[in-house]
Amino acid sequence: MLPMQSTTAGDWQSLYLAHRQHHSLVQAMERGEGARDQALATEHVNMAQMSLTYALEGPEAFIKAAPVFRLVTESGV
Repeated sequence: MLPMQSTTAGDWQSLYLAHRQHHSLVQAMERGEGARDQALATEHVNMAQMSLTYALEGPEAFIKAAPVFRLVTESGV
C-alpha cells in the first residue's frame, strides 16, 4: 500500500500516522502492555482496511503508482 498512500498531502499524513502507530505498537510490546498493544493493532488494521477500500474504489491512480496493484483489482478481491 505504501506507493499508493503517498500520492497526495493527505496521504502523507495517513502514512505518517501509520508510521507512528508502528512505534506505539513496539513501545507497548516492550512495556508488556498487552491490552494497549491489542487496541493499537486493531486500530492499525482498521486504518489499513480503509486504505485498501479507498484504493479499490479508484484503482486507476494506484495502478499507475504501483502496477502490481492491477493483480488485486483484477482478482475481484
